[in-house]
Amino acid sequence: MPGSSQEINPVFAISQFDEVYLPSVNRQTFEKLDSKTLYRAKLKDLLQKQQHLHIIIGLDSGLLANYLLDAELPVGSKYLFVELDPVLRLLNIDIPQQLSHKLQVMSLSEFTERISTDNNDIYIAKNAVSLHKSLGAELGYLQDYLLLAAEVEKLIQHETFNHEIGTTQKIFVKRQLQNLADNRHPASLLRNQFTGHRCIVLAGGPSLDCHIDWVKSHQQDLVIFAVSRLSKQLIEKGITPHIVVSVDPQQMSMEVSKDLLKLTDQTIFINSNHVTPSLIGQWRGKSAYLGPRYPWGDDDGSQDNIETMGPTVTNAAIHLAVEMGFSEILLSGVDFCYSPSGFSHTQGSIEAKIGPSLSGLGEWVETYAGHQAETPIQLLHAMRSLAEQTKNLQNCAIYNLSKDAAKIEGIVYRNHLSFSFEPTGINAFAKLNSLIPHTTQENIKRDLCVCVSNIKATRKKLLAISKLAKEAIKCNQSLRVTLANPPVSQTQASNLEQRIESIEKELNEKYSKLAWFLKFFGYGEFIRFLNPAATDEWHQDKMLDMTEAYYRAFEENSQMLEKMVSDCELILHARESELRGLTQLHKLEAFWLSNLEPGRVNIWLDRQTEISNDLTDEDRECIARLQKAFENEMLQGSEGIAAVATKASSLSGVQQKLIILYRYRNSAALNHMVKLLEPLRTKEAEAQRLYFLAQSYVYQLENKQEQALDSLICIPNKDRTETELREIVVLSLSLQKLDQASEVLSKLLSYSDEYAPLYAQVLKLQRQWQAAVNAYVDYLEKYPGDVPTWIKLGQLMMELNEPDAAVTSFSNALQADPDNAIASQYLAVLEEKN
Repeated sequence: MPGSSQEINPVFAISQFDEVYLPSVNRQTFEKLDSKTLYRAKLKDLLQKQQHLHIIIGLDSGLLANYLLDAELPVGSKYLFVELDPVLRLLNIDIPQQLSHKLQVMSLSEFTERISTDNNDIYIAKNAVSLHKSLGAELGYLQDYLLLAAEVEKLIQHETFNHEIGTTQKIFVKRQLQNLADNRHPASLLRNQFTGHRCIVLAGGPSLDCHIDWVKSHQQDLVIFAVSRLSKQLIEKGITPHIVVSVDPQQMSMEVSKDLLKLTDQTIFINSNHVTPSLIGQWRGKSAYLGPRYPWGDDDGSQDNIETMGPTVTNAAIHLAVEMGFSEILLSGVDFCYSPSGFSHTQGSIEAKIGPSLSGLGEWVETYAGHQAETPIQLLHAMRSLAEQTKNLQNCAIYNLSKDAAKIEGIVYRNHLSFSFEPTGINAFAKLNSLIPHTTQENIKRDLCVCVSNIKATRKKLLAISKLAKEAIKCNQSLRVTLANPPVSQTQASNLEQRIESIEKELNEKYSKLAWFLKFFGYGEFIRFLNPAATDEWHQDKMLDMTEAYYRAFEENSQMLEKMVSDCELILHARESELRGLTQLHKLEAFWLSNLEPGRVNIWLDRQTEISNDLTDEDRECIARLQKAFENEMLQGSEGIAAVATKASSLSGVQQKLIILYRYRNSAALNHMVKLLEPLRTKEAEAQRLYFLAQSYVYQLENKQEQALDSLICIPNKDRTETELREIVVLSLSLQKLDQASEVLSKLLSYSDEYAPLYAQVLKLQRQWQAAVNAYVDYLEKYPGDVPTWIKLGQLMMELNEPDAAVTSFSNALQADPDNAIASQYLAVLEEKN
């Protein structure tokens, strides 16, 4: 554990319920209620989930492990305790051999090595992992638990991120099918069409603010790529991007990207095949899609399309620019980290309006300026992906225009003013629009007809697969009954087993492509039949359970995908109806509204230029209703993004973050936090407290003890927490300010008895002999097993020439620890004097 750890007093106490615990870890937690009662109330989830991995920070002095050892653990569940090294050295947790695979105790270093082994990765892949804190870790009396929890959570986040694709693909497939009707032109039409030219990719990072005016002045000299959420800022600036890119399947993406629907029809919309349908479904200009058109792959030769490179839209935009053949790609707003002022997004964004990110605990990366900057784990993965993308690039140079952006291998920093421009000789808008065909109504009809045919054929196969899966389940259930009722009919059992095998063969041969896709699509369900439990827990019933889980996954996912395919067919028919003129308008109104695409009416009007004189009053009212609904949609706020940004800018997790940064001796990050908190400190007391705490930590790392103490003293008495009081004591003692240390220690006693020995020692240094003795005696009455404190009291009694009292103290020390050499030596000296 980095930094200087708090000292853990190795003294155990016994509660009124005869439970042994470490007061340093748990204070008085187990004095009012016994541990089992507390756990049943506060950690009841531990015993409620089967096939689940529970990762627990801290052992609660061993009581939490004992609680689980005495309980009936759910089937397939597993418990990993991660404990501080100093605490582990004090405990002796005896786990029976038969439970050693289900309940394990380890240090952070061991956890780091084992999190992705011992079948733990299966739990992670199944999204069956929970992180818990013991009561001691939750209360965080020992600050080391904050660091431990942060490290463990970070490790889990990284492992989960690596497995996320397995549990999130359904939304991507659903969106891909919803977009099938509108994904007509593959982005591969643009491949290698801009060889030798220069472009700029504009993303939403704060550095864009530094270059936006320069981009505007050179928009005739650059091919401009922009991520969709920038549309509003670009429109306000008078910049028309040549290409706007969007990839996010979540509806929240519509909230932040809807202004792209206001861009002119000069702009080309490049969307992932799984983009949120509200965007592509209401886009009136030309578009091209990334990735395969059909989720299970294309049979029409279009499989060589440009892929959607993730995990962010910025990764996708840069990859697209590379595929289009640009020899120079400039980046602005591609920061992948927070700005020096703590902002994650450019001015005008929702996040920037709410305020800087304060409480999130991310990773720290180096910028091109050589400074450290914080970044969320998701962007760290995006950085790594981009570095991989650019690793083997030939004939293409990528430059980041911001020195405050995260440094990425393969991309170099270059000041925007260093570029010179010569006439390109091309009209980028004209060329892009010529590369993507103009579609006639007849073209659209033919395309939709092919799509409907393909979708119907797929739906038929899915129904057949579902039927086979149901039969396999029925055979498996019959086999279970047959095997459970002796005498077993070997012939009947063999016939059932053979039929299951033949069904599996048919799935793998007749429906091989779709069966493979269903396993990808239903990864979360298919891994249910993988059993993370040890093989010695398997038995005949378990094997039958696994077989049933396997075919249930086929049944569930074929039915789920069949529903998505059916919904896709409805959209295809609706798009066909759009081509039939006025007769379908009122039916389309209901469909467009339910499909969250009222703006589709404008696309319909674009195609029906010759019918304006044929519109009835009822038709005009219908159109007006849809246009009003679209207008309202465009005016709606972005509540989802605002909620995320508000949480990140709150003060709730700031103290924990400051403590962790201090313990990691991250001076640059602490200085950064001081700057972020400074403007807030006049607005609320909590911000002021955190500002002075951060400032004190900075001074301590600079060995400026006097200034560090002065910072803490600036916090009003009523606002000081145990953290500040403890720091004041440490600093006061280092500066020999005994009166101040004594005064603050007396206040700390209300938090915990563990401060009493130090308080007594300070009183002794102040020559307040009786007060020091009283403090020692009061403490030792509660904790008679504290050998070091008995010795300190004995030493004080010797200094005060009280040999009898000294003998009593050293004798009590030996009673608690018969082999204590120091106590024995002092007793021998006292006996010689007598």
